[in-house]
Amino acid sequence: MVPNAELRRRAAAALQGKWQTALLVGLIASAPNLIAQVMGIVTHATLTDRLYNILATLTMNDLQFPERVLNAFISAVPRNTAMLNSLLTLLGMVLTPVLVLGMNRHLLNIQRGQEGSINEAFALLGRFFKALLLQIVIVIKIALWSIPGIIALVVFIAAMLTSGNGSVELLLSGYYLCFALMVVPAVMAWCRYAMSTFVVADAPETGVLAAIRRSKQLMKNRKGKYFGLVVTYLLLNMAANMLANLVSGIFGFVIAQTLALMVQLMITVYITAVYGAFYLDCSDAENAAPADGQQEIPEL
Repeated sequence: MVPNAELRRRAAAALQGKWQTALLVGLIASAPNLIAQVMGIVTHATLTDRLYNILATLTMNDLQFPERVLNAFISAVPRNTAMLNSLLTLLGMVLTPVLVLGMNRHLLNIQRGQEGSINEAFALLGRFFKALLLQIVIVIKIALWSIPGIIALVVFIAAMLTSGNGSVELLLSGYYLCFALMVVPAVMAWCRYAMSTFVVADAPETGVLAAIRRSKQLMKNRKGKYFGLVVTYLLLNMAANMLANLVSGIFGFVIAQTLALMVQLMITVYITAVYGAFYLDCSDAENAAPADGQQEIPEL
């Protein structure tokens, strides 16, 4: 397997001289969610705005009543504005999967030495329902892996309420253990299915379940390596947020948010290219390896 540093280098080399087209393709793929995000900021309908309204309008005594907190959360945004933002968010969730397939296909093509064009952003629109179904199936599968942790948390809370003598240390320890039982399997499942969109982007005729099986095959014994690339993405995002906060203090909120969105787009395109390099490396390794007769991991 190629080291992650080499995968990052390959992605950067493939993008050299092709950033303009890649950014346009990435912008198209991000547009539905970006529009919803900008609208939320402009209309002050973000989660931060709602939480600020709760803190600004409620007293400490009010916070003890869930219905008052809920009313403050809802009333922070006018009904029509909230409905518009909800609609834009829903459209983003529906349209983004197929556009992401187009971006993945474009980034795979340029890493294979092809010129690539902006038309590739729309090349797989005919696979709209497949892309959407793929995301739905992946989300369901990931959620199923969290069920044991959720059950453990419910049982633990019920046991603590019944006994009535649980210490703070015991409550925290149990909570963190149950939280780990929810999150760790879900993260591993997410890594297991991470290459599914690249599989469909590379071979659009592949079915949803076949793409998931192929992703599981490619990620076998490589989930830790992939997670290392995810850490790169997280670190780049942290750096971008720090830069946005610095710029906000000097030039103001609007300029900071504009810069943050531009930097986020560049990070998204770059890290997706890195994931594409990872997919190509895994595919090459699988194609070169002789069949070993191992049984396929059963699906959840």
